[in-house]
Amino acid sequence: MPPTRPHGSEPATFGGPGFQHRSGDHQQELGSTWATCGVNAEWTPLQSVTLAWPGEELCRNDDPNSWLMLDWPNLDTIRRQAEGIIAFFEQRQITVHLIKPKAPPPPNFLFQRDLYWMTPSGAMMARMGAAQRAGEEPHMALGLSQIGVPIVASPLGNATVEGADALWLDPETVLVGTGMRTNAEGLETVSTLAKQHNASTIPIPLPAGIQHLLGVINFLDKDRVAIWEGRTPQALIDVLQERNVRCLVLPDGPEMRTGRAMNWVCLGPRAVVMPSNCPKTKDILVHEGISVDSLDVSSYIQAGGGLGCLTGIAGRQAQ
Repeated sequence: MPPTRPHGSEPATFGGPGFQHRSGDHQQELGSTWATCGVNAEWTPLQSVTLAWPGEELCRNDDPNSWLMLDWPNLDTIRRQAEGIIAFFEQRQITVHLIKPKAPPPPNFLFQRDLYWMTPSGAMMARMGAAQRAGEEPHMALGLSQIGVPIVASPLGNATVEGADALWLDPETVLVGTGMRTNAEGLETVSTLAKQHNASTIPIPLPAGIQHLLGVINFLDKDRVAIWEGRTPQALIDVLQERNVRCLVLPDGPEMRTGRAMNWVCLGPRAVVMPSNCPKTKDILVHEGISVDSLDVSSYIQAGGGLGCLTGIAGRQAQ
């Protein structure tokens, strides 16, 4: 028998007694209905990351260049390095969301930073610029949903945009690198979403041979960044100078080009973790008063990306 109701009253599902209006807004539900997440600065204390577990998709014998890889890493070695990265973050009370797709993704799924851009209210999915990386997006979307991160936007039409091309200069400003990975339509996608967060975008055309904006700039503090000597676009340098952001110019050379020295993760103000085997760059940072940790990510570098590339930034302390 159905439950009895007062004569003439509607069921709750039709708006009768018992229907409860939802209180609060989306932002207030982060940490309860949704997972704690969000980013509005690139230098505030790191709270959570996503990492992809190296899977069988890396066990190949075809041409790595055809998959945008420099070489195929040894699976056992890269898994040991992945375990070291996980342990490092967890020892610092940074939540690690380990993404393990059920079906093998394309091999570049390893590089999580490219696959989404985190806003204060959730993730904007990427739409990868290279045909070889098409198909990574559904795996990332599923992974984010499984850990409770809301997906607040997805690029449509011909837009291509990758997460490492969109960086929060401050809570009101997003730098967007444009080029072979992020196109004009992708820039517009980021701009539309940024406006919803009361932020504007500044496009930065990238020179040939640069993968992402993160390849020519990385953050050290609120008013301090590092840039790559001779490779950083003058348009970006001009923006930084206009905003009174001090630039540490890292010299061009083997550590930058093959060691991925500047491909670090900012842990918080004046603290980074960077690839090992870049002693000259580490000495420069330490001399500038930066706290530096190092990790062996040589297998990831062998594949074509560094520590900053493999680390998806899911949450930072809000500025």
